[in-house]
Amino acid sequence: MPIVEMFFERALKKNIDLSLDQIYQCCENLCKNSTPADQIAQRASFIQSNMSAFQHLTLLPIKLNNIDYWKTLSVALQTPAPNLRSIDIRFSQDMQCPNLFDQNAPKLRTAHLLTKEDWNLDAFKSLTTVSVYIDQDTCQGMISTLESMEGLQGITLIRRDTILHGPLQPLEHPAHAIFTSCRRFEVQKMDSDWVLTLLSAIQLPALTELYIHETANLANLDGETTLPLELILSFSRALTSLHNPHHLPTSISIAIDYRNLKITTNGTPSICYESRFPPHWTYFGPENSLVLDAVSNVCTTLSTIPNVAVRELTILYDMSFVRDDMSTLSSMNAAVLLRRIIAAYPLITRLTLRADVDEAIHVLCAEPHLLPSHTRLEICTLVVPESPRATHLFQNLLHLEALTGCAIDVLPRTSSAPIGRQFPESH
Repeated sequence: MPIVEMFFERALKKNIDLSLDQIYQCCENLCKNSTPADQIAQRASFIQSNMSAFQHLTLLPIKLNNIDYWKTLSVALQTPAPNLRSIDIRFSQDMQCPNLFDQNAPKLRTAHLLTKEDWNLDAFKSLTTVSVYIDQDTCQGMISTLESMEGLQGITLIRRDTILHGPLQPLEHPAHAIFTSCRRFEVQKMDSDWVLTLLSAIQLPALTELYIHETANLANLDGETTLPLELILSFSRALTSLHNPHHLPTSISIAIDYRNLKITTNGTPSICYESRFPPHWTYFGPENSLVLDAVSNVCTTLSTIPNVAVRELTILYDMSFVRDDMSTLSSMNAAVLLRRIIAAYPLITRLTLRADVDEAIHVLCAEPHLLPSHTRLEICTLVVPESPRATHLFQNLLHLEALTGCAIDVLPRTSSAPIGRQFPESH
């Protein structure tokens, strides 16, 4: 690592940000007679001998088959780190490091430890931001550890994939915990029943931002193994679990595409909720209202919270990615869904419709009373301006304007940044 060492010397061996990732074939070509074991040993030695110089340390996934390589790195990470402020370790292989930094990293503020193995964080009371994996076995212990860290302001809990493509077991209800200083709380890669279990066990009195990334799942009613089924979504529970919000929300944004539902609200705390739906629940066709009822209930829950007056509503409905087969979310009756959402918020002063807006405009033309007087309507559609569909849409907008007297703005297509396009794809 001569180049690294040269820059290290030029940086006067202090306040160093170090990031190590893969061992590439080009590295082997540059380092003649250097095996992967030699390179790992060099990296470990460099980390261990210079640990006091690092303020940020990132170790990204390395594909290594020999367990001795991990032992070599593990030894290096058990060196005291007196000046380290953040650590980011993302290994897919098993790696045990029972004595991280020799429990001596007094300035450590941020720890992202996303590995198959668990980490003992009890000694790092200086932490303010933590991201860790949890599973059925480690959830209770990790929550207890995090609760003891009174300075934690940001917590991210991510479900660990314990069985590849296997069924996800229910999460055992952890003991109640209070994260007294947590301002930002996030859960990722969890089935919705896991999210519900966590939200019912954790109190967040200082919360300002809540992020939920879940996968919708089905639960059988009354323990039955056949229909009827209940579709579990955690957004309603997230709203009702917030204790004494500092500022009630006044706006809500709803985005629905062929596989995802995303809801964001302002206020304090603000909520960003994303739910991914399995692409094909084959027993839910257009005649089955379970998905429609569950999604519309989630989208209208905010209107049931006492003293909440939503003034701005944004709806992005985008099924442009649906191909030949109907997806779970595209099987819903769009007109019924959109009518329910708009009707739930009678005090809005601004309604923004994006992407596939035709159904919503048809609903409003048929029931103009759904649009409050003096409401500003903003339209941003994906329709090609010169197409017959665009002509028909424009005629409907003129008709709606005459019926309601509301101000209608048609935004350029280039100003549309559909939320649905931003959903991460899973493989």
